Amino acid sequence: MQARGIANPSLDAALLLAHALHQPRSWLYAYPEYRLTDQEMTHWQSCLNQRLTFRPLAYIVGQKEFMGLVFQVDERVLIPRPETELLVELALAWLDQTDVSTPRVVDVGTGSGCIALSLAHARSHLEVIAVDLSADALQVARGNSQRLNLPDRITWCQGDLLTPLTEPVSLILANLPYVSEQEWTTLMPDITDYEPMLALWSGEGGLAHIRHLVAMLPSRLQTGGSVLLECGAGQSARVQDLLERSGLFAQVSVYNDLSGIKRCVAGWNAIRQT
Repeated sequence: MQARGIANPSLDAALLLAHALHQPRSWLYAYPEYRLTDQEMTHWQSCLNQRLTFRPLAYIVGQKEFMGLVFQVDERVLIPRPETELLVELALAWLDQTDVSTPRVVDVGTGSGCIALSLAHARSHLEVIAVDLSADALQVARGNSQRLNLPDRITWCQGDLLTPLTEPVSLILANLPYVSEQEWTTLMPDITDYEPMLALWSGEGGLAHIRHLVAMLPSRLQTGGSVLLECGAGQSARVQDLLERSGLFAQVSVYNDLSGIKRCVAGWNAIRQT
């Protein structure tokens, strides 16, 4: 796999072996003497062959961990990334200090449902609305809600950004597409050949979806409400400017992910509403 340009071939091979054996990866080191059956060898080889075509590991094994929960994923949804956990962590911190007794929280572009379901799992008092343009993505998200025993905690809506909302809400989170036309050509085939373009690409500059969302905020965010937006490397200053120029927020802040990249821009405490 290394010769094909796959970044972590040894790790991937071990994870796929554990998957083929239906065991955690630690089991491989605890039982190095184990001999695979013919069926297990065939399964492992099939998984390796898929990885050699750059099919993402998460799609091969059919799941990805996020915020300590396991989400089933396939080519209908974007694979949850560790950096997106920052959105959830910031949201939980804000929710813990708000005076609203039953906050209404919206996850825009929910995909696998990882953000909405992580919030609902962590805080039982929330009213969570999850929106996605893709009916296929919502089907995956609903399946995850069933597996996590949270089917009655989320309102699922198909639609473009905030258009399904019928009244203003307390908190909006959005991990929207932010890959630019120029950046698309530089991405690895793991992404461009397999993950849904609808969840990634956002025109020249990569901010078309975020701009559209920010324009919708005044009529859909309660006074005192907040918004949390994930953005790509090098985009935070432009997203911060969009929120500041809206004149809607008492404070706009930028937060780094664990890699030190300015990953999340937050508009705190909306001060007016049209």
